[in-house]
Amino acid sequence: MPRNKSTRGPRIPKIQPLSEKDDSRPEDERSSSANTIPEDRDNAIERTTKAITLPAPEQNEAVHDPTDDQIDYNIDRVVGAEPQKKQLASTDDGNQDCEPGFDIYARPYIPEIFTVINTLPGTTIFTAPKKEIDFQSYVATSLGLAAGFFPQPAPLSLPSTALIVDEATQAMEPEVLIPLTVVAPPVNALNNFKPLFVMAGDENQLGPRTSLPFSPLKQSLFARLAMRPVYADHPLAMGSKGAEPPPLTQSILPIHRPAFANLIRNYRSHPAILAVPSSLFYADTLKSEAKDTGRLERWDGWKGREWPVLFHDNPSPDELSPLGLGEGMGGWHNAGKVDIACRYANSLVASGLIEQSEVCIMSPFKAQVKRLRQSMRTSPYGGLEGVNIGPTEAFQGLEHGVVILCATRSRQRFVEKDQQLGWGVIGMPNKMNFALTRAKYGLIVIGRRGLLMEDPYWKAFVEFCERNGLVAGDTGTAHYKRGADAATRIDKKIIADTVAAIKAGFFHLDGADGYGNEAELGRAIKEAGVPREKLYVVTKASKPVAGRDLAEDLTTSLEKLGLDYVDLYLIHQPFFADGDPALLQQKWAEMEAIRASGRARSIGVSNFLQGHLETVLQAARVPPAINQIEYHPYLQHEGDLLAFHRERAIAVSAYAPLTPVTKARPGPLDDVYPPLAKKYGVTEGEVALRWILDQGIIAITTSSNEERLRQYVTRLPSIKLTPAEVNLIAGRGKLKHYRGFWKHIYKEADHS
Repeated sequence: MPRNKSTRGPRIPKIQPLSEKDDSRPEDERSSSANTIPEDRDNAIERTTKAITLPAPEQNEAVHDPTDDQIDYNIDRVVGAEPQKKQLASTDDGNQDCEPGFDIYARPYIPEIFTVINTLPGTTIFTAPKKEIDFQSYVATSLGLAAGFFPQPAPLSLPSTALIVDEATQAMEPEVLIPLTVVAPPVNALNNFKPLFVMAGDENQLGPRTSLPFSPLKQSLFARLAMRPVYADHPLAMGSKGAEPPPLTQSILPIHRPAFANLIRNYRSHPAILAVPSSLFYADTLKSEAKDTGRLERWDGWKGREWPVLFHDNPSPDELSPLGLGEGMGGWHNAGKVDIACRYANSLVASGLIEQSEVCIMSPFKAQVKRLRQSMRTSPYGGLEGVNIGPTEAFQGLEHGVVILCATRSRQRFVEKDQQLGWGVIGMPNKMNFALTRAKYGLIVIGRRGLLMEDPYWKAFVEFCERNGLVAGDTGTAHYKRGADAATRIDKKIIADTVAAIKAGFFHLDGADGYGNEAELGRAIKEAGVPREKLYVVTKASKPVAGRDLAEDLTTSLEKLGLDYVDLYLIHQPFFADGDPALLQQKWAEMEAIRASGRARSIGVSNFLQGHLETVLQAARVPPAINQIEYHPYLQHEGDLLAFHRERAIAVSAYAPLTPVTKARPGPLDDVYPPLAKKYGVTEGEVALRWILDQGIIAITTSSNEERLRQYVTRLPSIKLTPAEVNLIAGRGKLKHYRGFWKHIYKEADHS
């Protein structure tokens, strides 16, 4: 039983692929554009089939696949090059408009390679003509069709030499038993003939699809047999022991001949894409044999080592669609991740390095898929109809140049239920492995770091990205305009500093009407020449909002910025309400209306404490995506404010994170930062920022030093403080209290 220990690599099939227009499958089972079928295990199937059939003309062979597309491809590979061989199919006088049934009519397209037609009288069920069976034959069907392949009760004239089941891990065990009953010799057969039975698959990828999430049929025959001692305990087996098979030397002899073959060559993916799956699932044995994997090396979105793998940490909250949308309890979506995924897809296509049809966006939640499609097909991404968007499982057996995986889930309290229902990608290693290994040239994963780190498999992926600097979404930059004429003066220095920050790789730009910097930000965005979709622009309603129309304030801000929308709009502070909960809730309702208008992709708050947030959440339809607060070791806030945010999937963004280094000296951290900076080869400021990031917090800083900005972007992702070092800084920080902002609101002894 060949055990496929690799994913399958790239190819251009000769058959016509299914498209969204003519695919007869339900919408939630398919991707939204053209599908292509990959290769690697197929090479082994082709070689095995030819080795059996070509030398011995009298032999018969049956090959079965769970899907019609894959079996068509195998026919074309094995038989298409042999013009003397006939190919069999069923049809109904050319009528291809029949209702889907237990035959070839279930498919919207019949390849031209099929040349011999035969059906049972009065039915549409294909049967092999006896004159064809009596000679050498290579029979290929999908698994279900095997049941009606031969008319009953007529027995086969000749026994089959071999049965090969491709994609065996995707088939339910009863499906594999169908062709077995066709080719197996009778129990009381006079001769001792035993046909060869071969299954090809990968038990570390997706298994059979069933309506029940925990049906016994979820385990394929392949996976069940793979756990038997004859396979799992063989000296040349790998995976279960977490180690590579030993070299075959005389010292381990004698051993039984293995009843499996480990396929370790991967003909699909860039080595960086294979690194984590190979380590987690294949004992570090996968070898990348793919060609042309460097097609996207010049895309400017890669980070760190600039390998074509990127983890984008995004804490935006997941939301449940109203029942009226027909989503049922599975209607989870995440607006923040929709926007990020679409921006990446748009940037990749705009680079000219890859075609739309080579880009795939997948999500494990159907409601997220619908919103991804709506967003990608409309402004500002209108025209990208060719980008493939679909549920994760719909890409089973397929591959794409770039895979953008939208994890969607952000809140921990729903993960256990997801796992019970078979939703999501957290706590589901096979689905994770499957999703990562669809990519050929580039892989982007969008998720909430804090949540993914609780899954040991995803933790390994995130840490791999962090070790190599392959991360995005962590830091931002903000500048303030000061002076009596701040409202009317254009500050050229702010423009220059912001342009330098953008060119250094800071795409998170923080503004506010109260900062007086929106016009400068708008000018800097134009001068930097970076596509709008790469930037994450934030602005705030800073002026006293109690008697103001927030929608009008945003209109003014957008005019100054020269933009049609902002990525995040914040209420700058809660103090305008003066303790009135109804006023806080009223203003948040205005923010929800702004978000619904599309002029702000996400909405949040700034300087809100736990009590303020609880008031808003009591009436909120859409929770705040983020709370921007002053946060550093000398102001960690009383109580467990961070835990409150994590529990409710509200991201925390820290401004003034460098306070212990820049404003609050001398202090108890003065002898802590220098040795850590020396240890990691960075500045004390970078240690202070890393302390923020290692707690899953977004850091916002200001700097006019272009070299320092570049250091932040290039060096910060390559270091990580140990938990002991994070705790040391936190503990020392509590020995001093320093608040740099809103001192007129809080008393000196107030640490909230």
